[in-house]
Order: sequence, then C-alpha cells, then structure tokens
Amino acid sequence: MRRSPMAMRRDKKRTLAARPRAVAVLTLLGLTALVLGLAVGCGEEPAPSQSDTSAVTRGGVLRYASLETTNIDPAVASTGPDYQVVRQIYDYLVELDENFNLQPALAESWETPDAKSWTLKLRPGVVFHDGSSFDAADVIYTFERLADPATGSPLVDVFANIDSMEAVDAQTVVVNLKKVDAEFALGLTQFQAAILPEGLTDPADNPVGTGAFMLDSLEPQIRAVFKANPDYWRKDASGEKLPYLDGMEMVYIPELAGQVEALRGGEVDFVGGLSYEQAEGVKGDPSVKLLTVQTNQHYSVHMRCDQGSAKDPNVRLALRLGTDTTSMAEVLRPGLATAGNGTLVGPTFTSLYVDQAPPYDPEKAKQLLADAGYADGLDITIQAQNAWGVPGMATVWQEQMKKIGVNVDIQVVPADVYYGEGKNNWLDCDFGITDWGQRASPLMYFQLEYITGAPWSGSKWSDAEFDAVCKQIQSEVDDAKRAELYRTAQQILIERQPVIILYFEKVACATAASVQDVTLDREWDMTSFDDVWMTQ
Repeated sequence: MRRSPMAMRRDKKRTLAARPRAVAVLTLLGLTALVLGLAVGCGEEPAPSQSDTSAVTRGGVLRYASLETTNIDPAVASTGPDYQVVRQIYDYLVELDENFNLQPALAESWETPDAKSWTLKLRPGVVFHDGSSFDAADVIYTFERLADPATGSPLVDVFANIDSMEAVDAQTVVVNLKKVDAEFALGLTQFQAAILPEGLTDPADNPVGTGAFMLDSLEPQIRAVFKANPDYWRKDASGEKLPYLDGMEMVYIPELAGQVEALRGGEVDFVGGLSYEQAEGVKGDPSVKLLTVQTNQHYSVHMRCDQGSAKDPNVRLALRLGTDTTSMAEVLRPGLATAGNGTLVGPTFTSLYVDQAPPYDPEKAKQLLADAGYADGLDITIQAQNAWGVPGMATVWQEQMKKIGVNVDIQVVPADVYYGEGKNNWLDCDFGITDWGQRASPLMYFQLEYITGAPWSGSKWSDAEFDAVCKQIQSEVDDAKRAELYRTAQQILIERQPVIILYFEKVACATAASVQDVTLDREWDMTSFDDVWMTQ
C-alpha cells in the first residue's frame, strides 16, 4: 500500500500556463457567503470536540458498519461508502465545521482580491502516508487531475475554470481562474477534492493521503481495515497527537437492518443513516447512543426530461402536485424530516431557504395528466435502491400516485447496482429515487445535477434560463445580489420541476456506548474519527 517517498515526484516550481506569472501579494476580499456566514479568508483552527482531553483513553479499533464501496478514487467517488473510506484516508485544503463555517485544514489561509485570483497558504510539516512531504505541487497535481475530463470527476467543470496555477514556493499556491467564482473556496470542500500526492495515478487501488488513518487491507464483500497514521498532523486541545484510536475496521453488511442488529449485538461500534423506526428502536438500549444532526440530505424522484412521459412538463408538474411531501415526511420520518418544498435548498441554508407550504393539488394533477393525453391513466417504472429506507419511500409515493391515476411499478435494486454501470442505473432510468448528501452551497447541487449537461443529472433536464442564473450566481460577489439570484433559481425549479424533493433529513446515527466524542458531519458519511476515542 505504500509508495517510495521519492516516487514520481517532479519539479515543485511549475505552472499550468505557458509561462510563469508574477503574483503580487493579495489582500483579503471582504466577501461572505451570506447563507453560510463563510469568510473568504482564513479562520481559527477548529478545536477538537472534547473539552477535557485528560479523560481520553488511547487505543482500540472502532468497527464501522457500512455497505460495500464501489470506487475509492476520491476524484470519482459517488456513494456514501466511498466517502466513508476517502474521509479517513485523505484531508482537504479547507473544511466546514458543524456551524457551516469554513475552517483551515491543509490550507492555513486563502485570500483573494477579486474572487478570480486566489492565494492558498499551505500547512508546513505535513507528510503523506508514503513518507513524502505535502506541498504546493500536490495541490497543483490534484487540481489538474480534477480538471482533466479523462479522470471522469463530476467536478471537471468546476476545476476547468482554472486558467493557471503557480507554486510560488513549497507552501504557497496561486490559482488564477478564467472567470470570477465567488464560491471557489467552498468548492474545495467537495467530496472529490481530497488532496493526493503528486504523481499518484491509481488511488482506487493504492490510496495515499495525509489523513488520520491508512488503508491496511481491503477484502471485497467483507471489510476494509485501517491503521492509525503515526505521522498525522493534527493535535488535540492539549497538544497531544491524534488519532486516539489504533485503527478502524469498516465491516460490510449489505442491509441497514443487519447493521443495526450488529451494533446492538456488540459486533460493530458505529452505524449511520438510521431510519425513523431504527432510531426509535435504539433509544432505550443502554448499550447504544443515538446521535442526530440537521442536514440538507434529501431524497429526490428524478424524472427524465429528454424521453418518455416525463418529457412533457405537464406530466412532471402533475406528478409533483400529486405528491404529498408533508404526509410522506410525517409517515416515514416524524420529527426527523422537513417536507420538500419544490427546491433542493433546505433549512440548513437558513436565509436562502424558501419556507413555504409544499404544493399539493391532486385534482389539478389529474387535469394536467388528462391534458397530456393520460386521462385513462399512466404507467411508469421507478428504480428504488435497497438502502436508506428508499423502498418505503417508493411504496408511499406509489400509493399517492394511485390517487391521480398513475400506476407505479417499483423495481428494487441493490445500491451498488443503482449506482453502477449497468442498464437502468440512476443516470439511465426514466424514474429513480436518489439520495443527495450535504453540500457547502446550493450552487454545488445546481452544477452537479441541474445545469445542462450536469455530470450527475438523472433528469437530463436542460433550461437555458436556469443555466444563465447559475452563471450569474458563480460570478456575483455581492452577497445580497447573489442571494436574490439564488431565489430566482429556486423559483425556476419550483415552476418547472425536473425532480421531486421528498424531504430533508435530520440524520440519525448510532454508536456503541463505549464510543466517545463523535461529532457528526452534516454529510454523515464524511464524519471524521480522528479525535474519537473508546472507553476500555
């Protein structure tokens, strides 16, 4: 699993442009991301979750129940289990804390005078798992790889906006963009933006990061085993080395119900993404602790807009008006869900959130279907991954659709099949229910799923007006104007409906009682265990 420290290391002084560019000292731009309260500059290093480190017990191996991974190359990782592995092995330049504030990680600061030229000051003294030093060349290599269409990353369009990069010195990178991007720093928090060592071409088989844990072995369909990184750069509030654990073991259990039973039986120590029933079921168990966090994680029914019945906008609107998201949230996840309101911008985005009653009008839905030529009924097939309670969502939706004359055939498939490469996967099927995790800003969802040609668009929707608004959002540095553009984008989604947002989740996870100081990430699959410890 280890490369030679000198393997494939190239000259550190290099650029993407044809010639080096002189870079002046940049001043901090007084931009803030309104909804997130994020300064486009450096913040204080986040303190570890525990306040009293004297009580910490070192050692132990945390056993983490999970579905099986599909691809652990960070650039193309697309499923929760993939993210779970990536998060333990790799670090990011910047991170979001539990209050959605940008925090330094491998980058100690980030500055820009104009949201077009960005200076990243990197943390010194960090080493990769193979013993090589982290520096500017690794950042440039990672960004180049993400921008290369051959890599296949969903972030290719984001990083293709880079015009040139220069390693001013080992700890300073200047990134010059082709066009203004007011949310560039936020983009560095995306799942796929984990930092690789320069020259690493096979991270799917040979992962090398700077994270708290190193992948020791991976047995398909059985487990992934991690050991603590002895050279990890983070320290706790007392200046002691992290991580506290000796290692982690990700145990592959194909059904969430089986994962919960394994937790209650003492076979694993952590389970994420619990259903409402499972969360209720563990509340009274003294051997288990229940953890929750409000997120923008949501489930969407995508409707293919380029073929089939949903190509007709009247059909899409009818299906939306026939969906009672309030009832669905109350039935499937009472107290742990907020009904979808027609836009993917949920309550965690505070001032951008459109807090409105979800439209529900089955009589108008019937009329729209009749106008579209389906007065005698419409038959559709929906793909439902067998994970995270999706079959239950599909069943409730099926019953709601009957009331407007739509017959829904539910095809339940394993999650790895739904997100795989075969026929009727999530990017091919006419109708599917897809889970979307937390992102740092709504624009990230727009770019991944909704703009024309988006890499993860199940709906294959294309709307020139929406595309234009998204471009304006990216380039608008005035907070108030950018917020107004976000509201415009949401109104387009509400009116034209390429997807139906079922609900936003308050995520529930559970640990063994012996596990201490877990701080859930708002995207729970990205939870770090670097400062977690276990009582003996």
